Amino acid sequence: MNREEYMAALEKHLRKLPRDERENALVYYNEYFDDAGPENEDRVIGELGSPAKLAAQLRSEYALKGNEQEKKKMPVVLIVILSIFAAPIALPLVIVAAALVFVLMVVVFSVLFAFVVTAAALVLGGFLWMVIGLILIFQSPAATLFYVGSGAFALGLGILLGVGMYRLIPWVINGFKRMAEAILEWRKNA
Repeated sequence: MNREEYMAALEKHLRKLPRDERENALVYYNEYFDDAGPENEDRVIGELGSPAKLAAQLRSEYALKGNEQEKKKMPVVLIVILSIFAAPIALPLVIVAAALVFVLMVVVFSVLFAFVVTAAALVLGGFLWMVIGLILIFQSPAATLFYVGSGAFALGLGILLGVGMYRLIPWVINGFKRMAEAILEWRKNA
């Protein structure tokens, strides 16, 4: 049997394969013969075995490859079906989680805003108490000491609280940014 007869017999035995698979196999084995050269055709035919045996091997490899592709498609179908059944439970949970994150942000920013307003009120109130104390200096020295002391304490506490808020607010904003990035990263990987 020469190369042409071998390839014709191989093509005949590969008719059950899809056209593109059959053509790919024939091109591959033609190139295999070309690489070996005309003087080694008998050796190549001996290595490959009979055309029927080679065709059976190629058909079984194609069948295995087809089963693997079906197995890869099956989990996608299964995931879609499970997603449809899980949606009535998962969707409300996602909405609740998003609402909780939003409420947490509102509460934290409200508390921070309250502290900022408190700091401003302490500074303004402390300043006003000190002014009132200085106005009362000639009427009652004891009242002056009380108002100036209370005003200085409130002013100092307001400044201390303001500096704390000045340092805390960027830290909280960065924390929320990191939390949002983590949620987006988790969502992308899921």
